[in-house]
Amino acid sequence: MMNKGSSKTFWGIIKQYNIVIPPIQRDYVQGRPSREVAEVRDVLLSDIKKAVDSSNILNLNFVYGKTVNTLFLPLDGQQRLTTLFLLHWFALLCKDESLPWNFIIEVPPVIFLKE
Repeated sequence: MMNKGSSKTFWGIIKQYNIVIPPIQRDYVQGRPSREVAEVRDVLLSDIKKAVDSSNILNLNFVYGKTVNTLFLPLDGQQRLTTLFLLHWFALLCKDESLPWNFIIEVPPVIFLKE
């Protein structure tokens, strides 16, 4: 079980738990077409690139959720987790490696992207 207020990396969570993204989500904030969002998105992408290039840790704020056995059920932070999943997935594909973990997006009545 994760401790309240504890810090973990994406790898730390996904190696220990299967992340389950619930089926109902709000729109992806970074995809909105406003100038303000575009500026925030540009900074976020720049920060991600810097972190990847330097192997530094990038703090994307908190992800809140609960654990049930081997599942991590995020209640807030689903978009951050999805962004990190896609970034890691792309990086592994570029290295011709397979995904070593599960990231589940629930779509009733099926579950896909499950190993």
